[in-house]
Parts: sequence; structure tokens; C-alpha cells
Amino acid sequence: MNVPIRRLLAVVLVLFALLVGFTSNWSVFDAAELEAKVENKRPLFEAQQIKRGRILTREGEVIANSERTGDDENFQYVRSYPLGSLFGNPIGYSFITQGTSGFERAENATLTGEENEFVSILDQIRGRRRQGSDIVTTLDASAQQLATDQLEATGRPGAVVALEPDTGAVRVMASTPGFDPNRVPEDLDQLNRADPSVLTNRAIQSLYPPGSTFKVVTAAAALDSGAATPDTVLSGASPQTFSGVELANAGGEQFGDIDMRMALTNSVNTYFAQLGEMVGPETLLDYMGAGSSRSTRASTSPGSRSARAVRRARSAPRSRRWRRSPPRSPTAAS
Repeated sequence: MNVPIRRLLAVVLVLFALLVGFTSNWSVFDAAELEAKVENKRPLFEAQQIKRGRILTREGEVIANSERTGDDENFQYVRSYPLGSLFGNPIGYSFITQGTSGFERAENATLTGEENEFVSILDQIRGRRRQGSDIVTTLDASAQQLATDQLEATGRPGAVVALEPDTGAVRVMASTPGFDPNRVPEDLDQLNRADPSVLTNRAIQSLYPPGSTFKVVTAAAALDSGAATPDTVLSGASPQTFSGVELANAGGEQFGDIDMRMALTNSVNTYFAQLGEMVGPETLLDYMGAGSSRSTRASTSPGSRSARAVRRARSAPRSRRWRRSPPRSPTAAS
């Protein structure tokens, strides 16, 4: 073999190696990232011929279902939401043209049966059609309705989250104004232009001052650091001045000298301002940081955050929070 041919062969081999390398990188290493891109509609097209799993409340009410349309050769499954706007947030929507959002996006792998790639390949070899799994959430429809009604009665945008204290299970995640996912195929542009926004899940996509919930952090810091005990008595008089700023209790209510139990029960502002001074800013900041490091890191995807909230508790065993059923056979939530 002469030199020019050997050089040409070397170039061809290098180019072939590069082709294999880049193709492998796209199809294997970057596959998940490419599939997750909003612009990539291929997974959605494929998913339309898969019977997507249902999403149910803890009582078994259907939040999201898939209905078959078309003939045997050109059929597809179309998503429907029997409870309408009640769970528009946090469940979101899933449609071939409009894409997915919320819980539907975060749990797409489970709902479309993609969780185990090897099982999917074996099913294809055996000629079995892939089918999604149902998900039973921890959400309570009655409580969700009550929270939504109360929020709407205020006439202002807002959000309510209700947790089960012993497991962290989310029973309610309500956000108003909300939207009916069934309207998305026809009215998405209108929903996007709504003011105030209806597609924003205010429970997880907005920032709020902690308010009186921060009193729990202050109390924990005081007790754990030894700065105070549950029996520590401080003045609950209102108003009082702290760092040159006047602070009053809600409604100007007076409590006199009270201990920490009474202060926490009645959310006494002036008591906890004094307690914060006793703990000191550096210690309080340390406990703030410790609390945030133990919490679940926020995902850039609102859907991921809502899914973690509805499906998992940080400190509780997974089985206490949710249970995935076999395809089309939901089990009761624990």
C-alpha cells in the first residue's frame, strides 16, 4: 500500500472514529438532556401512542386520564382532566402541541413507562405495547377545594400549602387564579397572556417573606443553642422598640409576661424579637443556614419541585408518602 493511500485510510479512520464518538455522545451521554429540551417534540409524539398513566388523589379520584382517539392504525391518546381547574396547579398539563408542565412533566418517565429502559426493550422484542404507570399522589381533593374556595373569596392572587406534620405529605397545593388544563389546546395563548398569571404555581414559583413562620427558626435556635428554654419569660407588651424600630403585635394585642410556649401559640411578635436579640445575629444566621442545607435543593424546573413535594417527604420513608401502582391498577395511598 503506497503512502497516499495509507494517509487517506488514516484520515477516513479518524473521521469515522469522530463520527462514532459524537453519535455515541448524543445518543447515550446527552440523551436525557436532549429529551428534556422543551423544543424536542419527539418524546411527545411517541408518548401520544402510549397509554399514559393516570394521576389520582389519595382517595382515588382521577385528576388526569388518557382517552384513545382515532382508528386502529392512526390512533393517539389525548389527556383529559376530569376535575378541571382544581388541580391545574400543581399537576399541569400534557398535550402533543403544547408540551408538558408541572407534575406531568416531572413524572413523565413514570407516566409513559420509560423508567426501566431494559424492560422497555424486552417489551418491544416481545411485541408488547408500552404502557404508563398510574401515580397516586398525597393530594386531598376536598381539602384542595376548600383552600381554593377560600383563596378565591379574597379576590387576590395567593397560594395555600397544607402538610401532614408527621410525614411531610402534601395534602393541599392550591394557587389562584388557576386554570383548567382542558382549555390548554385551544386557549394556551390566552392563558399565557392572563394578568395576573394563571399558569404560575404560586406555591412554588413565587417568593414570599417568611413572616411568622420564622418564629419557629428563632425558637429552635434559642432552644438548641441554650440561649433560652421553653420556660423563659419575656414581655409580650406591645408596642416595643428594637434597633430604633417600633414593633407591635398583631392588632396591638397585649400579653404581659409570658413564656415561650404561650408566645409561640399566639405568635407574639415582641416576644420573639427579644428572643432573637438573646440568640444573637451570628447564631441565628448559623441556624438559618443549617435549616436551608437540610432542605431539598430547589430545582430550576417548577414541575420537579411540585413533584418532589407531592410525592416525597424529606424525612419519611418513601412508602409512607406515595405508592406507584402497576400499569392501570392504582393502589390506595398510605
